[in-house]
Amino acid sequence: GSPLQVISEALQKQNIYLLPLKISQVDRIPENAEGLVIVAPEYDFEPKEIEVLESYWKRPSSAIIAYLNPTTRPVNLKAFLRKNGVTPRDDRIIRTRNGRTENQVLATFTVGAGLGVNGSLEMKSVPFEGRVGSLEVREGAEDLVANRIQAYSLIETAPDFWGETDYKKANPKYDDDSDYSGPLSIGAAVIRGNANSDNTAPNISKMVVLSTSDFLDPARLGNEQLDFVKNSTYWLLGREELMGIGPRSLQRRKLNLIKDDVKFLSNIVLFFIPVGLFLVAMFVWNIRRA
Repeated sequence: GSPLQVISEALQKQNIYLLPLKISQVDRIPENAEGLVIVAPEYDFEPKEIEVLESYWKRPSSAIIAYLNPTTRPVNLKAFLRKNGVTPRDDRIIRTRNGRTENQVLATFTVGAGLGVNGSLEMKSVPFEGRVGSLEVREGAEDLVANRIQAYSLIETAPDFWGETDYKKANPKYDDDSDYSGPLSIGAAVIRGNANSDNTAPNISKMVVLSTSDFLDPARLGNEQLDFVKNSTYWLLGREELMGIGPRSLQRRKLNLIKDDVKFLSNIVLFFIPVGLFLVAMFVWNIRRA
């Protein structure tokens, strides 16, 4: 299924329902909407659509999820995100090992300045398959703080990955002048408002941005990514008590053993283990008898 279908089905199991909305056909986001989800946008937002987006973002308790399409260059959407401390870069995160270029990105869920977005996923490593770009996250920038906006990195790559800007050429090599060195952020959270006051904390606006939506594919979506989708959504909606690691499904794995391996395992199960237990029992019996 499409990234939107995958995330919609995942959230529906948590009693969170996504309804389609053509932002070009409305003057404002409906008042009863608990959040806004932007998944793999193929085209840029028009200026009027950005106005609707900004108007919603300025509302108390607004919530935005943005899982970007790494192949598109949405200038207006990028400007909106940059104004809020997160800038999508035009690069591809890769590394080279043993002379081969790898684009499966190994990343870690960060503590996220104690926001609790990642919950029990904090400091766990997870691979992200597909096309992955990097994000510039301006944590603690003075202009953001002056506007009561705080941006934090949520997911960061291993240090040996870099952001390759000339990613269409064969056999890329790191260029210190044009590329971005690791570790790199691929996921970020943004808070608008005063989260440190009990009076204003319920009214803060929250946003989660990921540089890629390629992982929202049934063949690529792992348990950790699925937990992140659910936990970050709970955080956005103020349902932190529901965050956690979901149950894992049972998996069957087939072992291909040669004849000698089967014979060896049979000897262990049918002879060595029973004999070992018998000897232990005799040892204990002799001690008690003495």
